[in-house]
Amino acid sequence: QNWQPGVGCVLATQAIVPVIAPTPSPTVYVPPTTFVPVTCAAYSASNTASATQNYATCTFTACAGVSLRIADCDAARCPSGSNDQYIRLYDGSGAEVTSNDDSCNLCSTITYTTTGICQVYTLYEGCFGSTSCNGAFKITDASVSSPPSPAALTAAPSVVIKSPSTLPTLIPSAVPTTRLSAVPTLTVKSSTPTALPTLIPTAVPTARLSALPTIATKSSTLSPSKTTTASPTSTGSNVIKVCAPYTATATNSAQVNYVDCTFSANGGIVIQISDCDAIRCGVTTNDQYIRLLNSAGTLVTFNDDSCQRCSLLTYTVPPGAMQTFTLRQGCFSVSTC
Repeated sequence: QNWQPGVGCVLATQAIVPVIAPTPSPTVYVPPTTFVPVTCAAYSASNTASATQNYATCTFTACAGVSLRIADCDAARCPSGSNDQYIRLYDGSGAEVTSNDDSCNLCSTITYTTTGICQVYTLYEGCFGSTSCNGAFKITDASVSSPPSPAALTAAPSVVIKSPSTLPTLIPSAVPTTRLSAVPTLTVKSSTPTALPTLIPTAVPTARLSALPTIATKSSTLSPSKTTTASPTSTGSNVIKVCAPYTATATNSAQVNYVDCTFSANGGIVIQISDCDAIRCGVTTNDQYIRLLNSAGTLVTFNDDSCQRCSLLTYTVPPGAMQTFTLRQGCFSVSTC
């Protein structure tokens, strides 16, 4: 409606410019890490029967071909004569694949190469025999010596943009055709690589004494063991008791044929029991072994070699009333001392 005869209509034409979809940004592929190091939670255990009961557990996943290294090796904890760890490793089927007692002083270390499919492994964390201990294990891939370079993680593939060979035919011939004078340049920028984690080497275990000094002569006089407190008493002396000299043989590490020495100590004090005679303890054949029992007859700590071949132990008496302790004095295995 509202049209007038004799008046024509004007049809305007407009060039149709093709729209070029933007080229997607390239995808940078970072290969997955073969094995992610695991830090197990710190644990304390007692009477685990060498990690067969009352143990703590730490689970992790590993695929075939990983050279696992499971270790604590704490510089302060592992040289302790009473912190005797014991660990066992089980695969995904529940089968034990390896175990270890003392590979880092009295702490445990396992090296194991995984096989089969990717699976969940379980580490049983315990203590030797009926003793008490604590630790914090780290699980790493022993075959990894250094992380990949930043360039390997950030290199982007080349992107080539091609111009269309012909323009679409939708542009009317009466309208001047404007060709694209330049192809837009697509610049691919790689983001600044984040700092790669530094692989912290596991603390090197304290080396055991590889050689003992040669003693030309042996002392013919026995010196008694002393039980002392960590600080002097009100009388000016910190000696609780001087045990009588002893000689023993074939004690099975102070479990039979031992010599007892009893003494009393108040709760809360730190006692040290030692021989450490300069002449006697340097003799390689004089290998002592001592065990300390509380008033209930329970083994609370023991020691083999903490003073060359002689024994030395430190123990904190639990708070409470005075109690009587028994020191079992013996020799390592079936030796004489």
